[in-house]
Parts: sequence; structure tokens; C-alpha cells
Amino acid sequence: MLPKIVDVYIAVFGSGLGHAVRMLELAVELRNRGKNVLFSSYGEPAEYIRREGFQCISMPPVDVNYSSSGALSPNATVISFPIILFSSLIQYSYELRNISRINPRVVVSDSLPTSVVAGIVCRKPVITFLNQASIEPSKELPAPLYRAISIGSYSGLTRVWNKSKHILIPDLPPPYTIGERNLRGLDSKKVIYTGFLLREDKEPPDSYALEFASQKKPKIFWSISGPQRTRASILKIALDLSIRLSEKYAFVISAGNPKGSSIPKKFSGIILYEWCPFQEFFLKNCDIAVSRAGHMTIGMIINHGKPAILIPIKNQTEQEGNAEKAVRLGFAVSIEQTELSYDRFRDALSKVLSGSYSEKAKQLSLISKKQDSFKKSLDVILGYC
Repeated sequence: MLPKIVDVYIAVFGSGLGHAVRMLELAVELRNRGKNVLFSSYGEPAEYIRREGFQCISMPPVDVNYSSSGALSPNATVISFPIILFSSLIQYSYELRNISRINPRVVVSDSLPTSVVAGIVCRKPVITFLNQASIEPSKELPAPLYRAISIGSYSGLTRVWNKSKHILIPDLPPPYTIGERNLRGLDSKKVIYTGFLLREDKEPPDSYALEFASQKKPKIFWSISGPQRTRASILKIALDLSIRLSEKYAFVISAGNPKGSSIPKKFSGIILYEWCPFQEFFLKNCDIAVSRAGHMTIGMIINHGKPAILIPIKNQTEQEGNAEKAVRLGFAVSIEQTELSYDRFRDALSKVLSGSYSEKAKQLSLISKKQDSFKKSLDVILGYC
């Protein structure tokens, strides 16, 4: 049963868990201040939000296409564009109905343009959280199509975001912004850089985690994340490389499956969690983090001052941009998944351990921890409810 009064309606983009995780942290803070919060989302994020104790209305999914190798498929996505457009219209109609029926005091959209438009049509103040303002298509597409999508996305999506009352960027301020390449075209008068919306683990570490922390060997933590179809291929690679290098390094792998077991398995010298409830502990105690280049995961890595090896989803230009900036900031090495061989990974581990990556990571951590991200975000939202 839905609450009679909804102070904050939070619409969450349903690809990967990063958007849901940061909005859940914000929702907890709002609830602690006596505000009624209601979510809308789809896919794994909607299920995850409910498991975390919040009500979430399901909406029709809208997403790009991924191949069996875990790469974003630009050609399949373009071919299915009419379906994506139709799904977006259906999703908008759901959000329009939800917002008009529920009548919240403020609409918060994390990267969902349909919710922004629906909120504006319903004459509600809309606050948007973003780490990607427009879609940069893959350069694998023919040049005319690449230019058409780039121009359309830049002029269309950014125009939607700029209709919001405020645009909150859960990222470090310039010149340290991880999503820098993905944020062009926003109305600077509405933009607030909040810092990463992150909290410490809610659960204490288990005996396997404590064993990992006490290891004398260099400790490597694989944090696998992203849409469901992108995880299997990188998990297979992570298992193979970790087993082969387990005599020299201690490995823990978080497979990133929110439906999976949190009871770890130990075999061939490595520890595997299908779902890890205390990633923060592993990040705090590892020597190197290995992950995709998702925005939320990079934020967690920075917050703990750890150097990283990043493996962006192929053709996912947002992640490629994130990884590119991480490399320029000096705390990470980036490797394409198709080039992630035993030799390349082994050499990357040695390079990161022996270089200045750790020092640069610690410097960024100090900057990140000064941001007071929750206060900045709550001050804006509570101004409307």
C-alpha cells in the first residue's frame, strides 16, 4: 500500500545498480528526517530497492543492447531504436500517471529523462542527478550516423536535463570530475557538484574478509558491476586470471549479482562472492581495485584512496570516458577487455604497485572526503519539501 503523502518521488535509471545505490543512500537520509520517499525503477535496481526496505513502483524498461561478450552492441541498438523510442513513450506515460496520482512535493530523477518531463508536465519541481548528460555513440558506427546521434543526443537530452530546477552531479568538482567528458552542454547556473554519494558498509566483515585483510601478499579486489548481460564474460576472465596469479597475490572477487548468495566460496586460492555485502571493507583493505569503469564504482575506489585497473565495457562510451579521466588523474590503468590477457594483467598489477598510482589515489581521496555530498544534496531537496 502506497503512503498517503509522498514528499520525495525518486525515479532511478534501471541499468546497473550504481544509480539505485546512491539514491538509496540519499533516501535513508531523507527518511531519517521524517520524509516519505517512494521510488520508481525497473529491472535489477527495482528489486534491489525493495530488498533495501523501500517501496518501488515498476516501470517498463528502456535500455541499450549488449552482446553475449558483454560489449555494448551499437548496431543492434540502432536497429532497435524504434523499439527503444516506443518503450520510452510507454515509460513516460507510466511516470506521468504515477506523479499525477501520487502528487509528490518534489520529483528527483537519477538519469531518467522520462521522469524529468513527466514531473515538469505535472508542474512539480524536478531535481536531476546525473553523471552522463548526453550519449556519445560508438565510433564503430558509420560517420553520418555517428554525427546524427551525437547531435540529436546533445541537443535533445541536455535540453531535457536543463529544464530541471537543479542538476546535481554526484562527482568531484572540476578539474577532478570523473565524468567530465560526459557532462557537456548543461546549464552551469543549475549545476552543483556534490561529491560522491557514498556511505560505509552496513554489515560487519565475515571471517573470509578478515583473512583477506591479514594477507601478507599484495591484495587485489575485483569488483564486478554493470548490467546483467555484461557481467558473465568479465567474471570468467577474473576467475581465470586470479587462479593463475594466486601464488603471488591474494584475490577476492565480487561477482556483482544482487540475486546471488552472500556466502563466499573459496577455491584455488581465491575467494568468490556472488553478492558481497561489504565491498567497502575490501576496498579499504586491498592494495589494488580491479573493476569496470562505472561511475559509482570509481567513486568508491577514489573515496578509499586506492589505485585501480579499470576495464570499461566495450563501446560503452560513458565508461570509456570515465576510465580515460581516471588514467589522466594518475590513479588508474585502463585495459580493454579484448586485450585483458594474462601477460597484460600481470604487467598492469606490477606497474600499479611500483608506480605513483597509490599516492595519486590518496590525494584524490582527501579531496573526495571534503565534499560533504549528502548535505549539499539534502539542502537542495529539502528546500522543496
